[in-house]
Amino acid sequence: MNWAKIITLLAASVVAGAQTQPQQPPPQTARQAVLEILSGKSPDAVQRHIPEGTLEIFNKTSSGLAPSAITQISMVRSDLYRQGTHVETFEAGPLLLVSENTEGPHQTRYEVVVDRDDLSGDEDQMELSLRNYRDGVLQRMMVVPGLVLDLKEEKDVWRISELTATIHVPLSDPDYIRYVAEEMRKTQQRMAEYQALASLQAANAAEVLYQKKSSVYTCDLAALGKGWDAGMDMSGKPSYVFKISNCSSTSFNVVAEPAKDGPARRALCVDETGKTRFSSDGKGSTCISGGRSVDELETDDGSRIVGFRGAID
Repeated sequence: MNWAKIITLLAASVVAGAQTQPQQPPPQTARQAVLEILSGKSPDAVQRHIPEGTLEIFNKTSSGLAPSAITQISMVRSDLYRQGTHVETFEAGPLLLVSENTEGPHQTRYEVVVDRDDLSGDEDQMELSLRNYRDGVLQRMMVVPGLVLDLKEEKDVWRISELTATIHVPLSDPDYIRYVAEEMRKTQQRMAEYQALASLQAANAAEVLYQKKSSVYTCDLAALGKGWDAGMDMSGKPSYVFKISNCSSTSFNVVAEPAKDGPARRALCVDETGKTRFSSDGKGSTCISGGRSVDELETDDGSRIVGFRGAID
């Protein structure tokens, strides 16, 4: 056997030995530990990253805190990975996790952002925040939630030693203040309209009872009893003014028009069929003549407050 064959044999042996030698996985990073908790792919994904001393105390007591915390995390994961949702995770870069889904006609996207990741030896502090997009447009939030994770390496496993929840409220940002004011106005409007819908349905029921007794519908509000039109705004003033018109033995119209200087903007109305409609101009006459069904109303984010045969945005 010549030297060339010997060298070839040795080289082949080294390659074969390397291929059969089990490869040791690289140690897990703190960021990978957080992703493991969120993904839940391991049966002990949560317990694995809790300090051993903490687990030992939990296991010796019947406080129920550990099972409760694990259940809450599992619920978050279930919502995060619900059917139809595309989830992508990142072990490096400014994003930790992205969740995309379709809600009705809208495309939603949630981003868990890594605002800061400070690694120092066997300790790491990670600051996370949330961004929400709808149809590609970043959505403002009344408060911006955040989370600070303090992790420490213990027996080659990164464990969460401290959790700090944060709330960011940028009061010096005029755009943010205008956004908050507009959201408060919308909330007051929704409350006023929802109360008005309830009142209209109550009035409709009262008219039906009155017609059964008198064979005719009434245009007298007092004849319908008290309490059904009790909707008030935050200052204690009526949000809507109610009127009844076009009364006969077969028909009637109850109208709710926005009160002056109140939070309401749209008129609402109901007739003998029980169908509730609205008009954006705030006029009861428009609602009666050409009002649209409240089923056509939806919120700015596409969700609906359903009730009383309709929805309010």
